[in-house]
Amino acid sequence: AGPAMLIIDENVGQAITLNHPATLWYTLSLSAIPTTLLVGHLQKARYYLSLLQDSMAGSDLHIWHQFTLCFENIVLIRQGSPEESVPRLGEALLQLHAQGDSPLYSLFRSEYAQGLALLGLEQLALEVISETLHIAQARGERWFVPELLRIKAQLLLKQDKPSLLPLVKATLREAMSEARNQGADFWTARIAADQARLQPVELACSGGN
Repeated sequence: AGPAMLIIDENVGQAITLNHPATLWYTLSLSAIPTTLLVGHLQKARYYLSLLQDSMAGSDLHIWHQFTLCFENIVLIRQGSPEESVPRLGEALLQLHAQGDSPLYSLFRSEYAQGLALLGLEQLALEVISETLHIAQARGERWFVPELLRIKAQLLLKQDKPSLLPLVKATLREAMSEARNQGADFWTARIAADQARLQPVELACSGGN
């Protein structure tokens, strides 16, 4: 992820130099913040979010404020404050959905589902992920499908039911197949790591045999 982060830093720097707010909003919202969240670089995500918040101050463009609100709550959930942030993220998603499609839809919904799981609402989280998968596939937005499937497998595993293990493995295989079809090395690496972590669980469920 190192080279990608350098490119993003450069793009953000160029957008700031242009002194054109909309260019900066696009760069931060559609590239810099999503990427840093995906790679787990929370400190960098907070920095980019602060740039977006500062640039948005005084603007009345509702869609960008909704994006900012979603990112704010996702960062708070990641920092360990899901109780208030998950409901706020859900409300922001409802408003975004009412305004039409967004390229960030799948990402935001996946974070919402994981937040629900943190609150112990695993079944609702699974429903959100399954619905998001259906919508993404129906729209032909397949780029995020491998990650949605990977998260679905994680949520199934968290239910701690040995009977679900075959479904977890099948879901990860589907995720890997989709990622390979896309030639998406970033997704394949994440999925492979989850598959490797699954092996001790399989051993435990089989009694070590």
